[in-house]
Amino acid sequence: MTVFGSQLKDRQKILLYPLLGVIWSLSNVGYIKFFGSIFAWFTFAPVIFFLKSEKTYDGIKYSAIFGFTAYLAHFWWMIVPITGMSKTFGLPEWSIPLSFLLALIILFGLSFLAGLNYTLCYAAANFLGKNKSFLFYFGFAVSGTVFDYFYPKLWADYLGYSQYQTVNIIQSVDLFGISYVTFLIMIANSFLAYFAETVSRCLQSEKRPENIFNKHTVIYGAAVFSLIIITAVYGSARFDFVSRKMKAAKKVSIGIVQGNISGAEKKSMTSSEMITVYNELSSELSNEHPELIVWPESAIPIWFNESQTDFFRVRSRFPGDSLLLFGGHARRDNGPGVPTDIFNSLFLIDSNGEKIESYYKNKLLPFTERAPVRFLSFIFPIMGLKEFSQGEGPRFIEYEDFKIAVNICYEAIIPEYIRKSIFNEKGESANLIINCTNDSWFGRTIEPEMHLRIATIRAIENRRCLIRSTCTGYSVVTDANGCINYRSHLLKPESHAEKIPLLEIKSFYTSYGWFFIYLLGIIFACWIAVTACCRLCFYLKFTRHEKYDNYMKRRRDIWMR
Repeated sequence: MTVFGSQLKDRQKILLYPLLGVIWSLSNVGYIKFFGSIFAWFTFAPVIFFLKSEKTYDGIKYSAIFGFTAYLAHFWWMIVPITGMSKTFGLPEWSIPLSFLLALIILFGLSFLAGLNYTLCYAAANFLGKNKSFLFYFGFAVSGTVFDYFYPKLWADYLGYSQYQTVNIIQSVDLFGISYVTFLIMIANSFLAYFAETVSRCLQSEKRPENIFNKHTVIYGAAVFSLIIITAVYGSARFDFVSRKMKAAKKVSIGIVQGNISGAEKKSMTSSEMITVYNELSSELSNEHPELIVWPESAIPIWFNESQTDFFRVRSRFPGDSLLLFGGHARRDNGPGVPTDIFNSLFLIDSNGEKIESYYKNKLLPFTERAPVRFLSFIFPIMGLKEFSQGEGPRFIEYEDFKIAVNICYEAIIPEYIRKSIFNEKGESANLIINCTNDSWFGRTIEPEMHLRIATIRAIENRRCLIRSTCTGYSVVTDANGCINYRSHLLKPESHAEKIPLLEIKSFYTSYGWFFIYLLGIIFACWIAVTACCRLCFYLKFTRHEKYDNYMKRRRDIWMR
């Protein structure tokens, strides 16, 4: 037991763990713009350090409190779109407090469920090494990495995303994915917590200072430091290699248009007015002669019939031979008596306004595009919404030089979905990633920044440039090293054109996916299983001897009588 952890009282801990939860949340992807990536490397260490000194029941309780608070600070912005939609879709005034209450229930429920991730981490580490400090801390690092990936999440906000500013470290995601960066963060925090306990024990027992640097501490620290250095060296070399490839690659001019028309404003505008806004902004790019112009998700929220091929009126007021990729809605009639399918869609049309191809969103956003569980579907009609149908995917659209791995909004935060869209069934490879998004419902919260930063990691994982067009921001051009070359302002209309290299670099991650995290998961499962078997064997052996001793004692008592 650590000297500092054992001296804290319950009322102090009730304040300590929520405070640590908030600090940990501020160290992650949503707040890095304000606090920097460095804090994630040590702000989790105090949590592990204090949990080590807790009794099992208290550790479970306080880890749950910590996790709930961390996610509450991480997801508070979910209230904004839920309450905003109730006003936008003209629900009665009396229903607005109910929508706010619903938003709170969703926020608290989701935060609690997501926070149990840390309870499982503690339980696993406690099981593996409650009385052995090194096993506890190392076990926490392994379980923390494994559960960060495998624990069910509504939002795939992996811990490794906090390092998008640490350029050399984040390059390693093209090897093992974002979970490898999560492991580096967790093992660094684990070592700091282990070192803190070593210092604590020396102070408690008044040992000499040199005992702080025992062989276990030195070996563990050297291993962690070496792993981070090797990763940084690889990242630096890989960054230079990809930079050279981008300079040598064929380049095409691509335009991005951000109309700054929010979901609320679309309710009061006609389709012609929205088309005019996007056409005028596109016309500003005529001197750049873009080969492709990209408009955001639901830029023109018209219900186009799936069989429709003529889209001339959508792009009737900007000149040039550029292709146009824009977001709208598609309707599929399934015949009499069968419900009509509706899709959140992207349409690629040529300079004559003829549809080349379309893409229907596959991963639908919970609570806004579909109910996370079927029994909650009744909420959508109440809020004036319709559930979308699920499209086929993942895949890429191919036309002339373009082989575009397309995705809509929420799909960009799902690494595996984007990875699978890079190759088609023929083994052909995409040379560009395009994400069309509508984050207007979140206003000036941290969500647009969080969504942007998570999406940019897809460029590094798959070593393709990423084009992102949004309704109200942030629209970006991200190169294959994850560097943002252009970034729009939030809540402002903008248009921008840039030369983009078309790349088909084959990364280890794109080819083999989550090799690292699955290997670590197998090791973790085997470690749990071996520990359980050893303890079971010890228990059976102990109880067998205890039963034999009790039997002999009873025999002696009978003989004595």
